[in-house]
Amino acid sequence: MATYSHIQQIDTGATPPHSPEIIFGKEPPHIWCYYYQKMSLARQQGNWAQVVALGEEAINAGFKPLDRSEWMPLIEAFAYKGNFEMAENIIVKLYEISNLRYNLCVSVLKQKENPGPTLPEEGMNFLTNRLCNSDWKKP
Repeated sequence: MATYSHIQQIDTGATPPHSPEIIFGKEPPHIWCYYYQKMSLARQQGNWAQVVALGEEAINAGFKPLDRSEWMPLIEAFAYKGNFEMAENIIVKLYEISNLRYNLCVSVLKQKENPGPTLPEEGMNFLTNRLCNSDWKKP
């Protein structure tokens, strides 16, 4: 589905609607999914500092994704903020899952085609090397 999505059409600056509690119930507890959605929005906005802050908050609260691809916003944020050690610490957790690494590599290569102003080249090169280079071995 992702290849058919047009994420650039999402208005990331819009005020989110408030769902009526009487219909939808109380807001669910803030677990990994909550933080992941917030990180994804901050990622779309190019707000890498916010992605890092949310990711660290989730990790410190003891949360982690069931689907390891959900680490990607945080991996990118660390790389684009120049914290390669933290990005590396997450990458090694998923490096052996070749199909996941392939999908993350494709995502990075698509970004590299049209980087925009919020994607530092050094971080892009780090991600390309770590996720797309089949010769790279984890430490």
